Amino acid sequence: MLNRLPKWPGEWADLLADIGNPKPAQIAKALGVSKRTVERWNSTKPPRMAMLSLWWLSRHGHSEWDAEMHNRTRMAVSTNKSLWREVRDLRDQVLMARTQKLTNQWRGPAKNDEPQPTPDATAYRPHWGKPQPPGRLKK
Repeated sequence: MLNRLPKWPGEWADLLADIGNPKPAQIAKALGVSKRTVERWNSTKPPRMAMLSLWWLSRHGHSEWDAEMHNRTRMAVSTNKSLWREVRDLRDQVLMARTQKLTNQWRGPAKNDEPQPTPDATAYRPHWGKPQPPGRLKK
């Protein structure tokens, strides 16, 4: 956000008018300075930090903030969709690997292979909603 600060936030009087011309006591309380300091700023040039503080309260600052939040929301939604696509693809890969393993075991062992224990067929059903305990091997 530091790169989004305005080079010049505008005139002090314009910023005050944009936020509703608050009384010097209200500005002093919000910025943590004395009322006398705000009155001096009204008659001379206020510091940049005070102007930036009021700029964020103005419609220009709000517009900048709204644009930033809109962009961040779109990025979060896009990232979420991408991650869910990846989850779906990984679930499909796991299901394919389990199906292939069952298919290979139904064919029986190769000539030189030792017999393998037959897994419980229910262990290979997909349960997307809740985690399932690992399948038990029959002996």
